[in-house]
Amino acid sequence: GNPIDADVNNVAGHRHAGFRFSTVAGDTGWRAFTWDGTTQTVAAGNVSSVTVAASTIYDLEVDIQGTTASFRVNGGAATTMTLTGAMVTVDCGAHVRIFTQEAVAKAFDFGRVYEERD
Repeated sequence: GNPIDADVNNVAGHRHAGFRFSTVAGDTGWRAFTWDGTTQTVAAGNVSSVTVAASTIYDLEVDIQGTTASFRVNGGAATTMTLTGAMVTVDCGAHVRIFTQEAVAKAFDFGRVYEERD
């Protein structure tokens, strides 16, 4: 299955560490996930115990140090995941994908991205 949405196929060779909220998968909050180009791993439970609600602003943070990715929502407790394979050696960048499950328009406001590399 796809780490972002159950209805979209993965692009071979792409790797991700990020957040997912999928009503298709039954998520109630932001879930941390990794995708190493072959296998999707989704962390158990909502990151920082935050449940998603309409018309709410979220601060989503991913911090990658070596082989560890730490995920936080609104500065709360971190969910950590171990990165595998080429995820450790490839360049990173920000990416946002939104898919609707209904034939109606949806609104999503994306504020900003801050990225720092060593």
